[in-house]
Amino acid sequence: MLDTKDPAKIIETVLTISPGFGGVNLEDISQPKCFRILDTLQARAEIPIWHDDQQGSALVVLAGLINALKVVGKKLSEVSHHVYRRGRSRDCHHSIALRVRRGSRRCRVVDVNGLLYKGRADIELRKAEYIDMWRLCQITNVEGRQGASPKR
Repeated sequence: MLDTKDPAKIIETVLTISPGFGGVNLEDISQPKCFRILDTLQARAEIPIWHDDQQGSALVVLAGLINALKVVGKKLSEVSHHVYRRGRSRDCHHSIALRVRRGSRRCRVVDVNGLLYKGRADIELRKAEYIDMWRLCQITNVEGRQGASPKR
């Protein structure tokens, strides 16, 4: 535990102590500063940096999906699945990226504005702000399907 909420101090502390550890698990750091801290540490540290709320949840979801597919005798590369994400939350980015790296070929992501796809104008225009959604557009929905979310 650290007696600070300042992202710069957290980053400095972890980088300073990191040579004595094999990896660091970040826990209970509020959004959105947790993303800046994680991204900076992953880029600069020489050890693995993990954020439990993101990678930990992603791993549990992937394990559940793999086990469910075993029950029905299918592989991740053989099924199509959709993920609905709300707002700008980055929490599902790691989960989806992990599935794609594990072999998912037909994963589509839907947000409040519809399917994510390469070149979606609202995401392209604000790429810096929506970088994780833009990244998801690059690795999911390889068919390039488009469509709006139903009205609420």
